[in-house]
Amino acid sequence: MAAVVAHTIAAIPSGATPTAAQTTAFVASIYAAARSMNSQRGGGLLGHVGAVMPAAQYQAMANTLPWVDLVPPVQRLVIPAGTNAALTAVMVRQHTADEVEFAQYITNMNLVRSLVLDNIDSTLIGHLRDRMLNFASVHPRDMIQHLLATYAAVTADELEENAAALRAPWDPSQPIVGLWARQTQLQLFSVGHDDISWPTVVRTTVGILEAMGTYPETIREWRMRNPQHHTWANLLVAFNHADQEFRRQATVSTQHYANVAQAGRPVPASTVAAPGFPHYCFTHGVTWLAIHASPNCDHPCEGHQPTATIENMMGGNNTIRRRPDQPPHPAAQPRRRPPRNGGNRAGAPAPP
Repeated sequence: MAAVVAHTIAAIPSGATPTAAQTTAFVASIYAAARSMNSQRGGGLLGHVGAVMPAAQYQAMANTLPWVDLVPPVQRLVIPAGTNAALTAVMVRQHTADEVEFAQYITNMNLVRSLVLDNIDSTLIGHLRDRMLNFASVHPRDMIQHLLATYAAVTADELEENAAALRAPWDPSQPIVGLWARQTQLQLFSVGHDDISWPTVVRTTVGILEAMGTYPETIREWRMRNPQHHTWANLLVAFNHADQEFRRQATVSTQHYANVAQAGRPVPASTVAAPGFPHYCFTHGVTWLAIHASPNCDHPCEGHQPTATIENMMGGNNTIRRRPDQPPHPAAQPRRRPPRNGGNRAGAPAPP
């Protein structure tokens, strides 16, 4: 029975030299596919990963044993003369099992080879091509090792881009789980090169969330926690809950004003527009979030006016916050103090 591939392959785009990030993501997805193909070899926990991963890297993983490639069993089982019936039965069962295992191994390697060839430009491994059999005689391990050796070296520019991407703003209209996935991927890319620690990821991500202005209460609660509890796992729990509540409140607000309109009563003017357009909230002042305005504020103050707009603040908060994608202005340099007793600095010209 053919093995089932349980993972999507991260294809390398054609037409350009792959980056280290593209190469490692592709190879990791091939490893994940091989993991879904069961095998008792190499420790029995990682499927056929040992068949395609470099030996040193595989043996460095926990709970593994050296992988030994399968060899074809003898085509015809020869039972030595005088072998009793019980031992003959054992030899026949073992030979049959060897034939089945080897056939499955060949099927799995053919499938992995196809996954590689279908998701890269074949010119990247063109020198491995056989004149008669094309790539059919090339072991997938050789393809993977060539890609890693040639394209997986991380450059200084890629490390800087990776660090910058970790600090990039997040669009609050997108599911928050996308931010978690992005930060995790960037951290994993840094491992073994210019490691980004998980505490750094946590601090950076909290800064992104705070700049969004979407979860002020959760941010405040997070800042008040003991720093030893500022872990990635705790951050996901806290802000997943905050995001669910934020979106629930937005849905409730939308339904409320739909009910108002259906009842024939006037609906407060909406300030919803593009995320980069200034909006107004009676409680929080001018914001840059299309989903945060007076009619749909998550945390209104006492006396909140849902009809307040930027044109008519109705006595509300007049604070203007910096947009999330704009860096703060550098701190002002201290002014020079005038010389004491009206004197001049040494070497300075006297006043006229």
